[in-house]
Amino acid sequence: MDMPGFQAWDLNVLGLSGMSLGFIPTSVIAPPTQGILTNYANRVDNTVSGSIQRDLTGKTGIHGSASYWITRYTTQTGDLRRDGLDADGISGGGGMNHMYSPRTVAGANFTYSSYTFAQSKLNFPVPDLETETATANYSHQFTRRLQATAAVGPQWSTVNLVTKTTSLGVFANVNASYSAQRINQSLSFLRGANSGYGVIGGTTSTSVTYAASMQYRRVWAVSGSAAYARNSSLATKLLPQSKFDTGTVGVQVSHALPRSLSAFCSYSLENQSSSGSLLPILNAFSGRYQTLGFGITYAPTPKHFGAQ
Repeated sequence: MDMPGFQAWDLNVLGLSGMSLGFIPTSVIAPPTQGILTNYANRVDNTVSGSIQRDLTGKTGIHGSASYWITRYTTQTGDLRRDGLDADGISGGGGMNHMYSPRTVAGANFTYSSYTFAQSKLNFPVPDLETETATANYSHQFTRRLQATAAVGPQWSTVNLVTKTTSLGVFANVNASYSAQRINQSLSFLRGANSGYGVIGGTTSTSVTYAASMQYRRVWAVSGSAAYARNSSLATKLLPQSKFDTGTVGVQVSHALPRSLSAFCSYSLENQSSSGSLLPILNAFSGRYQTLGFGITYAPTPKHFGAQ
């Protein structure tokens, strides 16, 4: 439930658990649900993905993955100052990992991603985007509670607007997690190219996110997060650069109820500033707003069938 004068906000937290020979996440494509705050209307996101893995030996394995997504804004007026960018994206890649010890896995990965925008076919100045990312991957479990993963390497971004412009950058996805009996914490850093979050055709994002959760007396739980992101439009010969600085903080308190029910209360605060000569035609949010929410969730216990 949103309160008058407040706006909705989604908070996504990446969790880490376990240690396996499985591939370390790199530049997995994702629909533009987080990053740049906008004033656009409602949207529909659909995603399908698949992955395959094969162990060559007890310590070495290969993997591959592919995904496809679409984003459609429900209101389109033909005016870029009001419309979000409808986008289609595909991604595919693969690589190899090797387990050097029960606590350490390393390997390499290559991913190709392509982003196209419906408005670019209507003679709007919206570039299509292709990225190629090669990473060296590393994962280590320092203790039973502390684990870290990293994927770092070069990323080539090609912007297609009348002519193609290719730039070389650095992709980095670094995560650390600490899990105690009642407290879980995670810290992540991400840098790489993406689709532009419906605002502009392709950006380079740099973000840092911290999240923590704590359980108290079995029936109470508290969670919170803080994040900062800098998004800069990719270089083209025809469009000037735009930059967006976004900060978010949020907290939620939950209480367990009988019959697999729980109630929660959440609060979040967001702030965004931007710069660039294209801002008058981009419907990006500027300023600060808050969200206060209440709700009830239903989460039944898992049921197992067959032999265990």
